[in-house]
Amino acid sequence: MASTVPVLVAIADPQQAEYVAEALREQGNQVIIAKNLIEVDTAMAEVRAAVVDTDFSGGAVADWLSLWPVPAVLVADPDCDPSKLAKLCADESSAFILRDAHGRWIDFIPQLARKAIAVRESIDRQNSTIIRAESSYMNLLRVMPDIVYVLDGDGYFAYLNDTISELGWKPSELLGKHFAEIVHPDDLPEVGRSLVLNRFQGVSTGPSQAPKLFDERRSGER
Repeated sequence: MASTVPVLVAIADPQQAEYVAEALREQGNQVIIAKNLIEVDTAMAEVRAAVVDTDFSGGAVADWLSLWPVPAVLVADPDCDPSKLAKLCADESSAFILRDAHGRWIDFIPQLARKAIAVRESIDRQNSTIIRAESSYMNLLRVMPDIVYVLDGDGYFAYLNDTISELGWKPSELLGKHFAEIVHPDDLPEVGRSLVLNRFQGVSTGPSQAPKLFDERRSGER
């Protein structure tokens, strides 16, 4: 973790807060010590990690950690409810440590903070890669010469590419509408899943004889 990384410390006991801050500074970190919930909220925009006492501000900060996009190290007493602690640490980049009577837990805070930041950065990189891949895929679908569409489970359009304009519609005009909007009423009994499959129930058609359904959902052999 670089020496310029700012870390928030929100510990209920002022003396423990100073000890934690000193341990972080010894590792070259900048430290902001918050004394109340307002100071926590202000500092969250400036820091890359937070060391938070589960009892700080009546437990409000720990309960609201999901509101801030900052990885956290939670500090709890040994008698803390395990199920509550697990819920508070639901974020993959968060960690926790239990206090011990001799204060040895403080020595582990810098390492846990580094790990929390590293995990969050890894998650952010993965998400960025996924977003770029999805964007490239959607751009490819958008310019394909064939009409591409996605229906939800009830037959309503969830996606259409721009090629639908060749039939006289814009994608935005059909999103959220049932596919029957663009199928001639006379053809609907031949392409609508709910209407066609009743005639083929229990029949194995094979690929060549299978009905062509507008709202097909394949599962298993045909």
